[in-house]
Amino acid sequence: MCRSLSFLRAVTAALMCGTRPWILAIAVVFSVSACSLQAHDFGSLTVEQRQELGAEIRDYLLSNPEILMQMVEIIENRSQEAAASHAQRQVQVNWEMLQNDGHSWVGGNPDGDISIIEFIDYRCGFCRRAQPDIEEVLARDGNIRFVVKEFPILGQDSLVSAQLALATFRLAGAQKYKLVHDYLISLAPSIGPEVVAEIADLTDLDPVQLLQLAESETIESMIRANHDLANRLGIEGTPAFVIGQRLVKGYIPADSILEIIAQEREAGG
Repeated sequence: MCRSLSFLRAVTAALMCGTRPWILAIAVVFSVSACSLQAHDFGSLTVEQRQELGAEIRDYLLSNPEILMQMVEIIENRSQEAAASHAQRQVQVNWEMLQNDGHSWVGGNPDGDISIIEFIDYRCGFCRRAQPDIEEVLARDGNIRFVVKEFPILGQDSLVSAQLALATFRLAGAQKYKLVHDYLISLAPSIGPEVVAEIADLTDLDPVQLLQLAESETIESMIRANHDLANRLGIEGTPAFVIGQRLVKGYIPADSILEIIAQEREAGG
């Protein structure tokens, strides 16, 4: 067996780790070339013959750079396909935690035939941009179950916002949570005592009780569970959505969300 096959395996591993495709394309070219040369007893060539052959390979690649571009495209496509396949498997494996973790707010139509699960950071600009799109989708399609996963990744204000939202849900229920969710997603200033006072006023909660629960191990364990779930799905930023059984990373407008929903329904997702 050509020893370069082990190199090709290493190339595949590097691809899964995110190595730049153009580097991999070059590596594959030389790996395949080495394998071919070995099959033709490369070791029997003189130093001059090896240098001449190397120069010919170099000249050919320089004269036909589109070969490398084609390889880059193939590598990128296969990488995307592998990533999508892995993400779908992880969605299936973690389906119950995505749908019914016991601590996430469920809006839209709780009995809807398809779900949108959003991983959100209240301080994330693109999450704020996505908010009206989600509201539009839920208004246009009354058969969607919408689940929010607090996923604070942008610092202390993000964490405190998530803590307050989850504490509100636990203390005051779904309707009050929605008020606080909408308030926090549009909040410009940093989180301070006045924000806590405003949330308490919105929800008729005791601010001291609210803060105590927000800072408790109970709420911390919920946020930790969301982070663990996001890690298993390969989610590193916000917003991120699971629409049906499809993982979508980043902001996506309402029309595109509805298009994916239609595709997922057709596929039985």
